[in-house]
Amino acid sequence: MRRTLALLAGLAIVSSLRSDPGGNDLQTIQGRWLVDRLEENGVPVPAEELKKFSITIKDTRLVVTIDGHDETMDFKIDASKSPKNIDVTSNFGEDKGKTAHGIYELDATTLSICACFKGERPKKIASDAGVMLMVLKRP
Repeated sequence: MRRTLALLAGLAIVSSLRSDPGGNDLQTIQGRWLVDRLEENGVPVPAEELKKFSITIKDTRLVVTIDGHDETMDFKIDASKSPKNIDVTSNFGEDKGKTAHGIYELDATTLSICACFKGERPKKIASDAGVMLMVLKRP
């Protein structure tokens, strides 16, 4: 369960990116986030589990902290696309080196991401078969 939560959290944000085409989203998403909602294949992760981890974004790296243990993922965003694109590459576990393709929406306090490792990039912010949805909030 720990690996799955870390992976899903990582997918919510995260291949290296040196620019942010179409806006300043890369700068806006920097810092600490809490996981408000997490679903995979339309099934929500219990709220008690969500409280066990946080996410910190530094440059193009996502650091997922679970019970004091850190895992990392690298990401690339393209805010010029519609919907905005995000690609996340895991740096740990069975999915090390694999990239999930996704989309994201961002406002002042919320970052919502849908992503999947297989199949096409999601077209909407929703958890469907094979798709993970994560909603992050500022603490």
